[in-house]
Amino acid sequence: MEAPQQPTVQSLLERLKDPGAVNDLEAWEQERRRFGFERPIPTPPPPHPEPKAPSFKKAPHEDDPPYEVTLSMIDRLLGRGAKKRQSALRRFEKARKAWDEDRLNALAVYEMASKRYVEKHDALETAYQAAMTEWKKAFAAFLQAGDRPAT
Repeated sequence: MEAPQQPTVQSLLERLKDPGAVNDLEAWEQERRRFGFERPIPTPPPPHPEPKAPSFKKAPHEDDPPYEVTLSMIDRLLGRGAKKRQSALRRFEKARKAWDEDRLNALAVYEMASKRYVEKHDALETAYQAAMTEWKKAFAAFLQAGDRPAT
């Protein structure tokens, strides 16, 4: 069985021109060491957690126990049913409005966090790609200069 052939300087220079060629960092690390290039390969940005989507408690409903109207016999006789219904409706509307505001606030916070996440991710990726491009140029210049023979 034949040993795998080592890439030549010319084939490495061709691969360095390809923007997507430096995806296998381990292979490039081997080549860097084989040729004695001192500059380390830039490390990709570490993954950072995406913002967690908000979760909401159940929305209040008119039929929920705090908003139900239970009329006693005396309430019916004295005609207090309409007043109790209005009071329960006001409590429900107040609770629903508070729930809607909490939901909208949580969604706004999540949207801002998502936007910051994307901006940070894009900035880290752009910086990494720029560092890789610079490294590829330096490695190509090192290879072309031929200061050290391949081992």
